[in-house]
Amino acid sequence: MLECRLFQLIDSLSYIPFFIICNLISGLASIFTRICLWLNGLIAFHRSLQSFELNHYLHRICTKSNAIKQIVFIIVIVILMHIHELICRVTLSDPVAPGKFVCQIKYSSDLLILNQIFTFLHLFIPFSLHIISTCLIIASISHRRAILHQTTYYNQWIKQFQTHYHLFLAPLIAMLCTLPQLILSLKFSCVDISLKWLLRLNTSANLILYIPQSITFLLFIYRSEVYFNIFKTQSIFGKHFCYRHYVNNRIVPHITRDALHRQLESKTPTRKSPLDRNGYIRFGRFHIFPTGISLNGFRPADPVNVT
Repeated sequence: MLECRLFQLIDSLSYIPFFIICNLISGLASIFTRICLWLNGLIAFHRSLQSFELNHYLHRICTKSNAIKQIVFIIVIVILMHIHELICRVTLSDPVAPGKFVCQIKYSSDLLILNQIFTFLHLFIPFSLHIISTCLIIASISHRRAILHQTTYYNQWIKQFQTHYHLFLAPLIAMLCTLPQLILSLKFSCVDISLKWLLRLNTSANLILYIPQSITFLLFIYRSEVYFNIFKTQSIFGKHFCYRHYVNNRIVPHITRDALHRQLESKTPTRKSPLDRNGYIRFGRFHIFPTGISLNGFRPADPVNVT
């Protein structure tokens, strides 16, 4: 319903295009949200396996080919678990905005029970898998550190928890953002469309539901030193971000006019000049000239900006 209201803010839609949006956009948004939850749990599970000594069976689970198969399997299962939701979607007149329409899902008693079971599975299984996997990682590290440093396991566990607490942020935020929508769906399984306050509350809960997907970078990459370094060095966006950060914080070169001309016009210098043609000091692939640093005996007395 939230997606349909956003489309209505852009343009007034007739019944037929809104019916397509109701059954396609809203359904896909629900499917992709659940897929993200399951994939987060799968990634946490694979990450926990890497902290243990892998035998032949565990090594086969963590291979790239099997990981792709697991991702495809999760996507197919989640789509199959949403078929009843796609079938039961209907389009009704919007009581809040006259002349427009709103999506509503009408379940039979059996489908309602099935939908509640699926809702619990989509929420608690990925959450439990994520929490258990993170605890296994901390337990494995604590066990090795306790043996290596001859300390107690409990003290090492507390220390590692303080170091890796950011691993718990993703499942906790996902749980907190999903609970309002879950409570509303269980408390008000059938909603009268004339109750405007309940429709607005449901819209707000659906908006909160997408917060974890919108801050994935902050939850998984920015909080991890290893992932963030890989992002800066191997990702196209990370390299571009670092380059723009360097350009915006580059020191403007200052040098006297006479010193610059002597350096650029010198035919036989006593040693190779570190300046390029624009007055920058060559340092690998970078060209910089900090203010106040001498250059072959010359210090910037009459500063001139060289562009």
